[in-house]
Amino acid sequence: MRYIFWFITGYAFEVRRKYYTSWSAKRIIAALIAVTCLSAGAVMLRPESGNFIIIAGCACSYLASVLFARSFPKIMRTSYWQLLVRNLFAVYLFHAPLEYIVLRIFMTTDCMTGAAGCIAYVLSRTLLILAVSIMLGECVSAIRRRINDY
Repeated sequence: MRYIFWFITGYAFEVRRKYYTSWSAKRIIAALIAVTCLSAGAVMLRPESGNFIIIAGCACSYLASVLFARSFPKIMRTSYWQLLVRNLFAVYLFHAPLEYIVLRIFMTTDCMTGAAGCIAYVLSRTLLILAVSIMLGECVSAIRRRINDY
């Protein structure tokens, strides 16, 4: 539950997305540079300023995603993107329990003794958990539709 603040913050940013996407690319890049410089200055002056750095990192991620969305608009119209966006909350809900399962599997076997096992672990923690979370989200949506139809 300690991450719910960050999820809510992301939701609040989404509400303001149209305002930020109206900015020019130069303005977004300038904001990215400004936030990065402020973060670097904060770390130099007060290394313990962790919350500010986290929020600045979120702002940089957000501005970078606005640039990405502008640079690759066709990606946002694909069915894969729509599937991902439709299931973002499911990914948020299911990723932690799934990570424990993957971690348990890899830690109780000798899979991570070699490079291939370590690569498989990283891919399992990213791509596999993302895919399974999306599948679980689609299952929950299908069940909800069935209940509503009933």
